[in-house]
Amino acid sequence: MKKLLIIPILFLISQAFGAIAYVQSAGKDGTGPSDNLAYSGNVTAKSLLVVAARSGSSTVGLTGVSDTLTNTWARAIVTYDAAGHTQEIWWTQTTNGGANTVTLTQSSGQSLRFIIAEYSGFNTAAVDVSTSAINTNASPDSQSRTPTVDNTLAFSACEVNNDASFTQGSGYTKRQTVTTKISIEDKNVGSATSTNGTWTLGGSDDWIASLVIFKDTAGGGPTLPTGKIIFQ
Repeated sequence: MKKLLIIPILFLISQAFGAIAYVQSAGKDGTGPSDNLAYSGNVTAKSLLVVAARSGSSTVGLTGVSDTLTNTWARAIVTYDAAGHTQEIWWTQTTNGGANTVTLTQSSGQSLRFIIAEYSGFNTAAVDVSTSAINTNASPDSQSRTPTVDNTLAFSACEVNNDASFTQGSGYTKRQTVTTKISIEDKNVGSATSTNGTWTLGGSDDWIASLVIFKDTAGGGPTLPTGKIIFQ
């Protein structure tokens, strides 16, 4: 007597991407109209690369960012303060890995303090939401934004008019500070909840606080229809 056994099986194909993670950063107290800085270690293909820059004039900003890996950079946000400074955040997703030097160009020569950073774990990186604010006190706050998706990277930069000590906001990790004028912090945002870029300064100062939330636009792979294996 023959027996027929039918076992339903669900075939699932998915792409497994690592969690978003900080890799490295570096900072420089430079000068315009052009200055550059190299990553200390090789960057990895598909990494998110970010620049936070402070120009010493509210009328002189960056006209471009480039690198030796020939990536195309885009401005995520730019903000001007009442004390006469400009803060900008630029980004790209590197196509290739390897040694990389980033060049910033201003419209004319001004002080240029900037930080470069690298983050892994992206398949297709994109800016989700962004915001910034200016004020004069000891508690910079970018204002809140809510990511449109889960599992994003919150990247915040803060610049001041005078020298200041920077303490990161709740849940953030401070990564780099340049000459007590500009600093960056980041954190992973698991669920899509209201998020601010917050800081504490050593004393009251004119400041710009900016927040850019980056997302990975790639989802999991397709789920195939249920299959059957027949034993006879």
